[in-house]
Amino acid sequence: MIKRLLRDLKSHLGWVIAIVILIALSTAFYSSFRSVYDSGLTVLESANDDLNSADIIISTMPTIDYSSDLELFPGISEVSAGFMTECYSYDNATRIRGVVTSVPIGVRVNNYEILSGDDLNATNAIVVEHHYASQHNIEIGQELALYIFGNATTFNVSGICFSPEYIYLISPEGSVELDFGIFFVCEETIIPFVNTFYCKVSDMSKISAVVSDLESFFTAQGISAVVKQVNQSFIYLAFREDLKAVSSLANIFTIILLAISAFIIFVVLARLVEKKRQEIGILRAMGFTKRSIFFYYLLFASIASSIGILLSIPLAYGFLSLIMNYWGNNILGIPSQFITYNLHFAYFGYGVIFAVVFTIIGAFFPAFHASSLTPVIAMKSYITSKKSARILNKSSISVTRKLFLRDIFGHKARSISTVIAIAMLLSLGMSFALSMNTFNEGINQRFDEYEMWDIKVSFNTLQNNSIIPVFTGTPHILSAEPYLGSGAEISYENKSIVIQLNQLIENTTMRKFSSTEGAVITDNVILSGDVVYRLGLSINDTVSLATPSGRREINISAILHEFSSSEGYILTNLVNFTGLYLKVDTDQILQIEESLKNMPFVKSWVLKNDYREGWLQLMTEYTAMTYPMDFLTIILTIMLVGIIVLLSTMEREWEFVILKTLGFSNWTILLNEFLKILLFSSLGISLSIPIAIQLSDLFAFTFRNLISPLNTIPVPDTMLSRSFIVLGASLLTVLVTTTLILKRNIAERLRNAFETI
Repeated sequence: MIKRLLRDLKSHLGWVIAIVILIALSTAFYSSFRSVYDSGLTVLESANDDLNSADIIISTMPTIDYSSDLELFPGISEVSAGFMTECYSYDNATRIRGVVTSVPIGVRVNNYEILSGDDLNATNAIVVEHHYASQHNIEIGQELALYIFGNATTFNVSGICFSPEYIYLISPEGSVELDFGIFFVCEETIIPFVNTFYCKVSDMSKISAVVSDLESFFTAQGISAVVKQVNQSFIYLAFREDLKAVSSLANIFTIILLAISAFIIFVVLARLVEKKRQEIGILRAMGFTKRSIFFYYLLFASIASSIGILLSIPLAYGFLSLIMNYWGNNILGIPSQFITYNLHFAYFGYGVIFAVVFTIIGAFFPAFHASSLTPVIAMKSYITSKKSARILNKSSISVTRKLFLRDIFGHKARSISTVIAIAMLLSLGMSFALSMNTFNEGINQRFDEYEMWDIKVSFNTLQNNSIIPVFTGTPHILSAEPYLGSGAEISYENKSIVIQLNQLIENTTMRKFSSTEGAVITDNVILSGDVVYRLGLSINDTVSLATPSGRREINISAILHEFSSSEGYILTNLVNFTGLYLKVDTDQILQIEESLKNMPFVKSWVLKNDYREGWLQLMTEYTAMTYPMDFLTIILTIMLVGIIVLLSTMEREWEFVILKTLGFSNWTILLNEFLKILLFSSLGISLSIPIAIQLSDLFAFTFRNLISPLNTIPVPDTMLSRSFIVLGASLLTVLVTTTLILKRNIAERLRNAFETI
């Protein structure tokens, strides 16, 4: 029995290799990609612990330093205070926005690690975050001019740092920036007040109670404060959602690869059983039981699966190392000393269980069919159905056409599995590309159709309507509208998160809204879909909003159906505001920026296209995770099609010899093979498109805690490019394998056949 098993494995070596590869890849993908989530969180937690980072950050309007009072609170072990404000710098003639924070010199609640140089040691010293330093070639000891409150101040670069708080470049108003500076200077270098408190908590299990106590303290002082846990900030949320997306990819990828493995196992065993019908009949007549026959074929599949599982262990370590180093170090810029990873064998165990289950599913029916064959039935020659026989016996049908129909309908399991395998692999790769294209299209749609302004200006202090004529009277500025923007804590029942809140005038022309539910109503709040999902909200619910100007209860009137993240809008009658939206002559941007630079009350400004490019850059980082997987699915598709075509063609070598002896040309035989694989590939491609759209929706939904889910936008270029790759790979494989077989010497093949007889 063992010799027979080894012989069968050897005779179907190509198919066995395909099963081994798919089982190894699927188990390795699942265990490594699921381990990325735990490893990524460990990286962030260890970085925070090593740096003594804050657990709670409190944002207020400029006030006196309450650090000594806050340190007396139960549960708080350390407090530092600083002043954070927007700024900008210039690299040649290019203006770069940024944030500068004044912090105490020496021991403090820290939020950065010095990578090179020294920490702050003088009043004119500045520490620069490494993203900005790398992009603008900042060196230790050079001078750097920052424009703070419209005035230029020159600092000397003492160090370059990494901060886990700035893994992503997020501006104070919550937008993702393509190029953004993070700077740290000595306390009181900016102004002798603070607006940010950094608190270290001694017992994280009691952090909610500490937050409540802090809110009560500032309320008693008559100060409106936004108290937020660091692990609930947008940056930490984005980081966790990235990791969850990787886990979701692992689930989707593993299921599809294992399903394809099960199909191949089914096809291989079904063909093997059909080929060994008479041998099975002889074994049954010799006294072999149904049980022994059943487990023989189950063992065939189990051996291939076991080899794949063993190979998956080094593969999983390799994938995990590659992902953590490439994504963490190259994409997010996390220093290598903070990047650690560990393959969790619990996930590997789950992967093995999934592999075993799918192996049994694929092998069960052929094995059961083999064990059910009685000696009499098994010894009968294969007879096609009467309907098929009538069709194939028609003299009007050519020999090549009969072979074409027989290969399709006579081997239904092989035909169906080929189509389904192509469809599932192609749909997986296509779904990654479609999901990324959908995000990009959503970003462009928002800034083309909903954001109607060209420049967004922020002020040093609150302003009123008397400032608007200063801007509308400036050359090339066409119109101006006020806005009041700030961070806000939104609470509902026992849950709360921090969002970016923008209050606009009632009849705004600078912002349009697309909503899934409800309508835009004055003095009601409009929320992005991710906020609604995280808090479990619905239309007409009443939420509590805490901003630096106070706390209020407000109803939800609409939910945004556009690309948006952790944001809310209120249309109201604005008396005081923090900035203006400007509609300008876009051909005169440089001249307008020069005018803004000379306005002392202007803190900073941003162009709409800079917002757009920042979000597109974030999508590029997601693409960096998904496109390698997309590329791998294309390779797997080509490999799978190649194996199926190669083995099917090799198995039919004798038929080609017969056709050659009957006078058929090489081109006729080759064309017949082309038509068959073209049919299989076309059916697989047609089936893959709706599957890809559904998978893309599912993949986008994994980001629902971070970004409002968008409906997949079918992109013809994306679908066509991948479809042509599959078609090209299929036809090329047929061309190579069939041509090689047809070049063989017919006389030699016939002589070998007669010698065998």
